[in-house]
Amino acid sequence: WDLNRLTKRDVQEWLDTMTYGAAKGAFALLRAMYSFAEDEELTDNGVMRKRYSMPTGKPPARNVNTKVHSEDELRAILAEAKGEPWEGAYILSAFGGMRRAEAFGVRWEDVEFIDGCAVVHVRRGVQLLGGEVLIVPLKTERSDRDVAIPDPYAKRLHRLFLESLGDVYVCDDGEGGPANPEHMSDAYRRWHMGRPFEYVPWKNLRNSYATMLHARGVDLADVARLLGHTTPVITYQHYDRPSAEQLAAIVGVLGKQAEK
Repeated sequence: WDLNRLTKRDVQEWLDTMTYGAAKGAFALLRAMYSFAEDEELTDNGVMRKRYSMPTGKPPARNVNTKVHSEDELRAILAEAKGEPWEGAYILSAFGGMRRAEAFGVRWEDVEFIDGCAVVHVRRGVQLLGGEVLIVPLKTERSDRDVAIPDPYAKRLHRLFLESLGDVYVCDDGEGGPANPEHMSDAYRRWHMGRPFEYVPWKNLRNSYATMLHARGVDLADVARLLGHTTPVITYQHYDRPSAEQLAAIVGVLGKQAEK
């Protein structure tokens, strides 16, 4: 590479292909390289001492999957997924509103089965960090909470408990430790291939749960407490995603009220 051949136009056109942040970092690196080359008398090209314009455009927004499942869809997936290694954590997220890290951190000792319900004590999280599956603190103080899962989902969770054969975690690695949540969510994604269920990311199970409860008529403040949020505003902004049918029903009710 001929250091003397680089021109101001070359540099500006190169910068224009990047976002502001990327261009700023790349420019600083190239300027340091040329400064070193000049100090070593490898070039007298002062191209990096000229003025340049940083691009102002923002990178294109990521195509984030915000879809949620209805309760019927969640129930259908559960019926089809019996025996899958992620089934227990799926129940905890889809019908208990737990974050993925929370669901994979639940031990059987955290679950209390009572008539028609399973009460789950959310006490810890599990994440893959630095290539290791580690126990991590919960996201906030409000995340330390009790979650109630009703029948028939509690019954299925109880069946998994009876079949656990001494496992410590609801999703156990077979050696008394928690399953790798990254591997399990990848398995969950692959499971959808060739099946009649639209795939939505694992994290959207929590959104599905919140929307399901609100559609049932549960007050948003109560939904927020079940999710471990400090305020219903967070639940409303990020988790409650009513379907077109639910919105139509709301409008229909308002219309009837207006007619009276």
